Amino acid sequence: MVLRVGFDGGTASPSGVGTPGYLDEHASDTGAWVRSIVLSNPPVAGSPLVFSGSATSDGVVNRSVDGQYVTVTGYLSAINTSAVVTAPNVTRCVARVNAAGAVDFSTLVNDAYQWNNIRSAATNNGAVYWLGGTSTNNTPANQDAGVRLVVHGSAGPTTSIYNIVTNIRATFLTSNALYASTGSGTAPDGGTEFSRVFSLGPTPMAQTSTQIYLGGINLNNPQGIAVLDLSATVAGDDTIYVSDTNSAGGVRKFTFNGMVWTETAQFILGVTDGGVGVNTSCLQVAAKQVGPDIVVLCTTSETHTNRVVRFVDVGGASTGQPVGATIVTAPAFQAFRGVAFSPQ
Repeated sequence: MVLRVGFDGGTASPSGVGTPGYLDEHASDTGAWVRSIVLSNPPVAGSPLVFSGSATSDGVVNRSVDGQYVTVTGYLSAINTSAVVTAPNVTRCVARVNAAGAVDFSTLVNDAYQWNNIRSAATNNGAVYWLGGTSTNNTPANQDAGVRLVVHGSAGPTTSIYNIVTNIRATFLTSNALYASTGSGTAPDGGTEFSRVFSLGPTPMAQTSTQIYLGGINLNNPQGIAVLDLSATVAGDDTIYVSDTNSAGGVRKFTFNGMVWTETAQFILGVTDGGVGVNTSCLQVAAKQVGPDIVVLCTTSETHTNRVVRFVDVGGASTGQPVGATIVTAPAFQAFRGVAFSPQ
């Protein structure tokens, strides 16, 4: 499933106004269209769920750990609301979608990520969500930003989990830990490299705030993350795919040997996968084991009419720069954002 934002029949790149959104389901091997789930029906009278058409870090799509749902966050406001991310009194919302395509808009966020982006919601089973986003509301120490917790169906306050780094781009949950990516901060060890992908410890997490430095994952502009447990000889999660939004960043793969993370492959976009050149980067990423291989999907960074590109990490052991293939392209002047494998 991929989040598509934009206006049907549009003639310009998506802008920052309140923009309609759809979850498009395509076959992950061929890109064949399956269905489109409309997210901009009014969950509250007069207030559809909308997205910022220009915020490329928004719209992370996550599949729940149990595989029953996908989640995406947006804004309860009218279509065409000017600068919807910074507009006053706009409630944030977590949309939960099941395998039948039913959308639950009942989880509201009215005390966090005000005046700025809500980007991500990760969940184990659709009962509780770990949120990621940022804020410029100038609350004390930006208390309404970072990683926060909200219970499904809540219209009340959220709980702060971690706000030492407040500019969170994505949250991702496994059965072992919660992970996050950020566009801010430097390596905790004081080094010159950046470690902007980190763990917040084992799950279930209720009130933890300990950042675990993933030594060896040195990136200064990560966005989407997908984490897998592939090795029988390494305890816990051992493989991370990260979308690198630097020019020609692609998707970078890191593996863990029980002591340190090491970059082992980089999935680069270019003319070989249907793109226009090697300067295109990836926005979001999803990864899933299919037989002995790992299928890696990413959305690309073109301003509009961007793509979902499919890579195969053969045997989970690819090195170097595997070649990808575009499996679906967004309609003219519309854009793809987050991507995830469909709920079952």
